[in-house]
Amino acid sequence: MGHGLLTLVDVTLTLGEKTCFEAFSGEIFLQDRIGIIGANGSGKTSLIRLLSGELEPMQGYIRRRESLRIGYVPQFSTTHSYESGGQRFQKSFAVAMNNSPDLLLLDEPTNHLDEKHRRQLYRSLSYFSGAIVIVSHHQECLETLITQFWSIKDRHIEKFCGSYGDLQRQYHIAAAQRQQELEALKSERKKAQEALERERERATQSRYAHRHENDINIIRKMQDTASATTGRIKGKLRRQLQEAEKATKQIQPEKSYKPHFFLSCEYSSHRSACLIHRGTIAYGDHVLLRDFHFVWNFKEKIALMGENGAGKTSLAHALYDQPSLRISGDWQLPPSDAIGFLDQHYEGLDEDQSVLDNVRAGDPKRPLSELRQLLSSFLFRTNREVQMPVRQLSGGERLRCCLARIALRRPSWLILDEMTNHLDVELRDYLRDILKNFPGSLCLISHDRAFIQSIGIEHIWSIQDKKLICQD
Repeated sequence: MGHGLLTLVDVTLTLGEKTCFEAFSGEIFLQDRIGIIGANGSGKTSLIRLLSGELEPMQGYIRRRESLRIGYVPQFSTTHSYESGGQRFQKSFAVAMNNSPDLLLLDEPTNHLDEKHRRQLYRSLSYFSGAIVIVSHHQECLETLITQFWSIKDRHIEKFCGSYGDLQRQYHIAAAQRQQELEALKSERKKAQEALERERERATQSRYAHRHENDINIIRKMQDTASATTGRIKGKLRRQLQEAEKATKQIQPEKSYKPHFFLSCEYSSHRSACLIHRGTIAYGDHVLLRDFHFVWNFKEKIALMGENGAGKTSLAHALYDQPSLRISGDWQLPPSDAIGFLDQHYEGLDEDQSVLDNVRAGDPKRPLSELRQLLSSFLFRTNREVQMPVRQLSGGERLRCCLARIALRRPSWLILDEMTNHLDVELRDYLRDILKNFPGSLCLISHDRAFIQSIGIEHIWSIQDKKLICQD
């Protein structure tokens, strides 16, 4: 190891019973641009918290340069104001930069940013002279900013130098090579198994033939020779078979589990349209939307877009009957128990309660076996996973916990605020199909036009200058 800003030596990180990664060594130098990537729950946020000093390694050690200044913008915010996620990030980012850091740690920085503010962030970071470490699922962010990667998978961190495109090509090459090796090993294992079976058959036939010999001495001599030969051959074949199986396990990736949940609805809960006439929304003395009209029909899929701070999240909270907002006008809304509402900050979750208890709170009388089955479909399979406190969950795991609570209630209206922020590729693809086929009413608040277009949105509403406009 050299003399970088920060050095990790044989670091192992364990949270409770979960080992995030083992025996990782790495170094961060001035002007490095490192991206931490991996599936939801793999340990990305835990790693960046380790770099910041919030967490300590279970084994190994971290050496930081004397007088090292670290700027850290975490993924979650504890503020309960009605600022948008983008506004919260911009404030936290400004505070981090005001300290003139040598090392800047950003956990999912683009999650809540509209396109204009993402571009501003990229420009600001391009002029930054220190080192940057970013946790992100966002392809554009990784392609624009990152030149080396720390990829977490199966409790191991693999380092890669190059662009995001180079990394993806390397993944494809490695996957193809691994598949070829697996096929060759399977063929080798099959041949060894067949040879072992042939040797067993030959030995059986040899013993049968010896029974017809007249000379007892000849019989014993031939049997001894045959047994010795057969034993050597069988031993060799078994070793070949064991070596082939061992090699197969070494390159065979660990079994991965895929989500298999679905979102259904109770049609009887509320089937009238959601209507607002001459509506106004304010938070305190601050008017967010003024004199707007809004129509959301039953079984209609709509999207709500607008710049950071425009009022999208406030409108979502108002539709869910949030008492802290001041509203006026004529509002005809579904009852709150007919709405499945996903808050972009997951503030409805109890941080100190387990995943199981958070979901059970939505229906305390539901049998435990049904709750466990539901949670398993959302990839909370083991006792450790369902009993884990929410405060230890990653963003993607919190999202799955919230969706499990919604699925338990089977609402006929869904309001999903910035749902795609913490999705890895696999969960994003799965949810795209789930939402495309959702049989009820859907309102998606997002900056992600590609995802909006992929789920069959019928109308896009946009907030501009405190006005709500239907774009089509």
